[in-house]
Amino acid sequence: MLTAASPYVLAGLGLAGLLVGRLLNLAIDRLPEGGRLGGAWPRCSDCGRPLPPVIHVPVVGFTVLRRRCPFCGASLSWRTPVVDFLAGALFAYVGYRWGISAVGLVALLYISILLVTAAIDMERQLILNSIVYPAALVALALAPWGPPGQDANGWRAYLSALEGGALAFGGLLLIYILSRGGVGEGDVKLGAFLGLALGFRGALVALPLSFVTGGLWAIALLVSRRKRLHDIIPYGVWMELGSIVSLFWGEAILDWYRGLFGF
Repeated sequence: MLTAASPYVLAGLGLAGLLVGRLLNLAIDRLPEGGRLGGAWPRCSDCGRPLPPVIHVPVVGFTVLRRRCPFCGASLSWRTPVVDFLAGALFAYVGYRWGISAVGLVALLYISILLVTAAIDMERQLILNSIVYPAALVALALAPWGPPGQDANGWRAYLSALEGGALAFGGLLLIYILSRGGVGEGDVKLGAFLGLALGFRGALVALPLSFVTGGLWAIALLVSRRKRLHDIIPYGVWMELGSIVSLFWGEAILDWYRGLFGF
């Protein structure tokens, strides 16, 4: 019998994550352009020539090519191996926490969605409706088997998901209205998905974390003069980071909240 911490589970999910990372990179490249995930071979963004087959080997291909197109010498994006590595590492950690289980499989799906949306937001300052709307519906449908179902059973899991979605969507919508664009419309929609996926308790952790980390990052960019006051800063990335932290350690953080504030 394979336990959650079985080395076979960890290795298998880690390898699966590396392979899924290749598909996630493909999605990050093509979905903003409205393209299909299948079809054309990866090409150099500068010279347009197809890259060698080794580029499909997660992390290793990038290393073998020395981060450069072999034809024109143009630099290849670091994002590709970073997404590969993060997918592999996070998939393995899911195996450590939950093994091959319903909540583990749902967590793998959410992690994949979060990596894609975070990378697209960071590179293009876009949060795509074509990802967020279907993801929100899936999150609600899977509530009993996802994070909301860990604290409540049956219809109560759906209620927790709806409460989390309302909390995140409503809170971000209020910020959007009061700040006149301090967060984008895409961030508000993304918040609805994250709240549905994490449930009410998970959203209570993810939102404050994203506010603090995103705010500190924005201050750092302004102080260093890398950004100006009215420049766009991809806040969705910090929402996704807060959500991943909440997914894995939300209950422990809630316990810390209780101890800190005495409730």
